[in-house]
Amino acid sequence: MLELAPEDQAQIDAAAKVLRAVQTAMPLGILMFAGVACFIGATHPAATDADDVPTILSGLHAMFAVGCCVAAVIVPRVPIKQLPSQASLAVILSALRSGTIIRLALLEGAALMGLCTLMVAGTGGQLAAHPVLYANLLTSVAFVGFAFGTLPNRDDLRERVHRIRADAALAMDS
Repeated sequence: MLELAPEDQAQIDAAAKVLRAVQTAMPLGILMFAGVACFIGATHPAATDADDVPTILSGLHAMFAVGCCVAAVIVPRVPIKQLPSQASLAVILSALRSGTIIRLALLEGAALMGLCTLMVAGTGGQLAAHPVLYANLLTSVAFVGFAFGTLPNRDDLRERVHRIRADAALAMDS
């Protein structure tokens, strides 16, 4: 286990609390929106006319979700890679917080597009006629699972800070 000064440990504890709060609040909004979208879909009668809009939106949602997932892996690394080699703990924690929020926002965007597609289909009665459109919920389920499954704790943050500092030391030596 990595040992840090008590003041550094206090900073890491505070950062972990902030990240847990953010990472808990974002999926709760998605869960509420999903409940509304499913309620709308369940209460509207099946449409009798064919409407291609939900199908087109579902295809766009799938492409958007893939793009967001790829970006969620790449983009959050940017603030960490831009850190100076002798960055303070506060700066490192700020970069980690920024990267986490960027990652969550990208994944939340894909989830929201799926829920909006679901609402469009629900208000048009397409969900009752074509239940396969409920597949647009998959990005929301994945986002909620990811957010709750990766809640940070102080040991995780301490390890990440140590890894960032070790990488910076290696970069300085080369």
